[in-house]
Amino acid sequence: MTFGERINEIRVSKNLSLREVARRSDISHPYLSQLETGRNKNPTPDIIRKLSKGLNVPYIELMKAAGYAEEDGSIPVDSLFDAFALSPSEIDSLKDRNIISKEKESKLIKIYLDNVLTNKDLKVYYKDKLISNEDRENINQLIDIHLKGR
Repeated sequence: MTFGERINEIRVSKNLSLREVARRSDISHPYLSQLETGRNKNPTPDIIRKLSKGLNVPYIELMKAAGYAEEDGSIPVDSLFDAFALSPSEIDSLKDRNIISKEKESKLIKIYLDNVLTNKDLKVYYKDKLISNEDRENINQLIDIHLKGR
C-alpha cells in the first residue's frame, strides 16, 4: 500500500472529507489530494507530522507508511536528510557556498530535533549504531553550544 493509499484509507475510515483533513492538518486540500492520488509521493516529516494531527493517528504510523521509519519504529538519521533529497555533506557544501539559507538550515535542525532527539520512544540509528538517550542528551548539548556561538 502506498503512502497516499494509506492516508486515504484512514481518512475514509474516519468519515472525514479531504477539505476537513486538510484544514485540521493546516495543509491545502489540493496538496492532500495529490498525496492521496500519488501525484506527490514525497511528503516531508513536517507534513507527515501535520497529517498525523489532522487524522488523529500516531506520527510514527505515518512515518512508517511514508518509508521514513522502520517497522520497529526506528528512524535512521539518513531518512531525515533523504526527505530533503540532500546528504549531510551536500548540506554542508551548500552552507559553505552560502546557497542554503539560514532559514532552511534552521528548518533542518528543527526537523531533526523534533523527530529524533526529543522522542525518546523512537529507536534511532546512526551508521548502524543505536543512539542512546545519553547520546541524545549529549547531541542536544552540542547543538546548544553551537547555536549559542552564532
